[in-house]
Amino acid sequence: MNVGACAFTTSLNILSNFMFSIDLAEYGPKSTQQFQDLVLKAMQAGAKPGLPDLFPILHSLDPLELIWSENVYAKKMLAIFDKIINDRLRTRSDGVSTKSNDVLDLLLDQHSSFTQNDMRHLFLVSKTFY
Repeated sequence: MNVGACAFTTSLNILSNFMFSIDLAEYGPKSTQQFQDLVLKAMQAGAKPGLPDLFPILHSLDPLELIWSENVYAKKMLAIFDKIINDRLRTRSDGVSTKSNDVLDLLLDQHSSFTQNDMRHLFLVSKTFY
């Protein structure tokens, strides 16, 4: 097993357990690493310099389609966060789950201060730039 991939998976799972009390990445070459690959692609797309960075007038043109690819990855990650938040809200309304004492529980307890949209964007920034 690749040591770098193992360290990345461990870091991602530590962060996801802190935020959601679940593992979002799995170890092993045959595991489904959808979220891990998504985070890597989003980080790579965000790290690529482009002409719009140097010449803001080109921002609307985006000749290398970097902004478009970042938006695709962000939308996929937001959909995953929506599912996690909705699942937690559903279990809370059913009265089945106990508190996980994670960041999501903290934000849901402060529901008057944070909307679901605020939460998902907070998680997006946290996951992409850790």
